[in-house]
Amino acid sequence: MDLLIIESPNKIKKLRQILGDGYQIQSTVGHFRDLPARTLGVDTRSFEAAYEVDEKKRDMVESLRRAAARAERIILATDPDREGEAIAWHVAQVLDLTDPVRAEFHEITKGAVTKALAKPRTLDVALVEAQQARRILDRLVGYTLSPELKPLGDRLSAGRVQSCVLHLICSRERERLAFQDRRYWTVRVTYANGLVAGLADIDDNGKLRLTQFEAEPKDVVAVLERAEHRVQSVDTSPVDRKPKPPFETSSLLKAAGTRLGWKTDLTSRVAQKLFEGGFITYIRTDSVTVAPEAQEAARRILEKHFPDALPEKPPVYRNKADSQEAHECIRPTEPERGRIPDLTKEEAALYALIWKRFVASQARPARFDRTTVTVAAEDLTLRAVGMRLVEPGFLAIGDVADDEEDGDEDAVPSLTAGDRLDVKTVDSETKKTSPPPRYKEATLIETMKRLGIGRPSTYSSTLDVLRKRGYVAQEEKKKSPALYPTELGLQVDAFLAGGVPDLLEPTYTAAMEASLDRIAEHKLERIAYLREWYADFTGQLAAARKRWAESAPAGEMRCPRCHALMRLREGKFGSFYGCTRYPECRGTRPAPEPAAGNEADLPKETVSSGGTGG
Repeated sequence: MDLLIIESPNKIKKLRQILGDGYQIQSTVGHFRDLPARTLGVDTRSFEAAYEVDEKKRDMVESLRRAAARAERIILATDPDREGEAIAWHVAQVLDLTDPVRAEFHEITKGAVTKALAKPRTLDVALVEAQQARRILDRLVGYTLSPELKPLGDRLSAGRVQSCVLHLICSRERERLAFQDRRYWTVRVTYANGLVAGLADIDDNGKLRLTQFEAEPKDVVAVLERAEHRVQSVDTSPVDRKPKPPFETSSLLKAAGTRLGWKTDLTSRVAQKLFEGGFITYIRTDSVTVAPEAQEAARRILEKHFPDALPEKPPVYRNKADSQEAHECIRPTEPERGRIPDLTKEEAALYALIWKRFVASQARPARFDRTTVTVAAEDLTLRAVGMRLVEPGFLAIGDVADDEEDGDEDAVPSLTAGDRLDVKTVDSETKKTSPPPRYKEATLIETMKRLGIGRPSTYSSTLDVLRKRGYVAQEEKKKSPALYPTELGLQVDAFLAGGVPDLLEPTYTAAMEASLDRIAEHKLERIAYLREWYADFTGQLAAARKRWAESAPAGEMRCPRCHALMRLREGKFGSFYGCTRYPECRGTRPAPEPAAGNEADLPKETVSSGGTGG
């Protein structure tokens, strides 16, 4: 019997329904081998990693070994991304597989699974190298930089992606705190026929904007109240509104946040259940590519239920340059099924969101008539804009889950040039300029994607780390709450910015992601990249430690070797100052005899060794 090894045990039931009794199916339950928890685990000369099996998963590994010994063939069918490829590699390592067989499917359907098993491939070593490089980078940054935060408290962490994202949140908050609002006025006229026009002009981009006054425009209001108002022109032109592409990870997380009010972790959990149940394609993807058979299924739906929305040719959506073309968008595995019985309320809501977005993405654009009315009142000009839906196109499918809230203008009443308008009211409205908004989870993930920070598999986990560390919190709102940095988060960000500012810049992190992509594409060698990066990083860190030492508050004791904070400790031979980066750094200083009645300011730690450790 063949042994099929997958990641999630939740897929086993569905796969057994598809494959019957011809396969034994076992799960790794995600990652099971990683760098050691308490030591660096990376040789900084060879840049090879020392992996260990998770203590809690040793029984699972032994079960895999027993099953592998009885199997005629072993097939590694972990998830179709870098993490999945790396897990397959780790399985091959612990089972001593010399020529591992890899099957990859992006949906758990009979067609996709049987096709993948019929045409397996070899392990993609470049993907494994890229994942290992990412893991080593994360360890070197986190393990080396996190101890530097000890002046701010215990159990704090810094990281390659998390510190960059924290910096985005903190920078936005500092912009808000420094923002000085400006008061201004606008003027609108409401006419008896329902038309609402504003005193307006055209900006440099040809867009209509309301005229802003620095002081209350009482004279302008008086002129508009007594003047005769006549329609100067009515210009109507067609405007097409194209459907959005089908979902990928970031747009799904954003749409679920906007439309359903869900946090990213809830969306990820529910989407994972839908994937494991065989209802949607793989959920960690940055691609909007659609399989030809799925396009044809969507066209059959449109032809049957929304014939006026069926385009002559299927739309083509372009991926970003760094997207993985082999992946597909997030879509229903069987688009003909608009509803799935027996789903939970949450699963049904997310499935409906995905289904509508996918079918709409294959439909015609919606067509509007956009009408601009220009009104003359003495030497003043007012304008009104309205939109009238002419051809629904993709909008016929219903609420298609755009990433943003709707903001279409209402239609204007029928008018012709020369018409006299009766004024109902003239209003001057006072407003204030607003600070840049705080990030919501969805808009932060969208920004991460746009800037090239992180990848689909890391979006939710990065935000989760920031919350668990107490660096960010959320406003107390029921729907789409905004994120803001805590006082601790601001302190950590300021500390890191004072030492390693480059590490916090999106361009730095994005460049690292681009290098990882090049490793995955066989265009860059992992060891060579890590060696060059680490030389630069250690140089930056050495300079940072000097800056932190020079800016340290009076009374702080700094290590003579690495400039990290020192703490007073108790050893077998009495008190001494030891480096907080011990055991990586063993710098010590003797502790002076305290003056009578004085206590040391720094906290004491008891250690088992004498004055030779830190």
